[in-house]
Amino acid sequence: AESPILVVREPREEDLIRPVKKILIHARGCTAVKLLERAMHLGHEVVLVQSDPDMDSVPADMVRNDPEHTLICIGGNTSDESYLNALSVVSIAEAEQVDSLHPGIGFLSEDPNFAHLVRQHGVNFIGPRVMSMETMGNKSNAINTTMSIDVPVVPGSHG
Repeated sequence: AESPILVVREPREEDLIRPVKKILIHARGCTAVKLLERAMHLGHEVVLVQSDPDMDSVPADMVRNDPEHTLICIGGNTSDESYLNALSVVSIAEAEQVDSLHPGIGFLSEDPNFAHLVRQHGVNFIGPRVMSMETMGNKSNAINTTMSIDVPVVPGSHG
């Protein structure tokens, strides 16, 4: 059986800063594998960033062995030194002239400041809009927003 592939919706035209051709994938492990498979299937050039320990991983091997794609060591042995270093990720995106960045899951993917930073540098952020992240990323805000439009919430989940 085929492994499930993450559903990656092509961004709407109005969400794009520029057309999607070259994607920086900021993920590791099975998430990176699924994103790589999908991006390659769609014909996108890929730049994969990995920490020092992840340079010997399956996703790193997938990119290392394909001359059309680029593997970059983001450095560091800890998440703080690598995957959570937003400025380093954006610097690599600029240096590699990617037009889009997929943040994977976890790490910076849920940080509206990171999404805003990416977009400020002229790179498409493949994910929710910043305003959506700010509104729905905070559980109290999400519950209050939901209640304000008369959508029922679980009793006791607010306040």
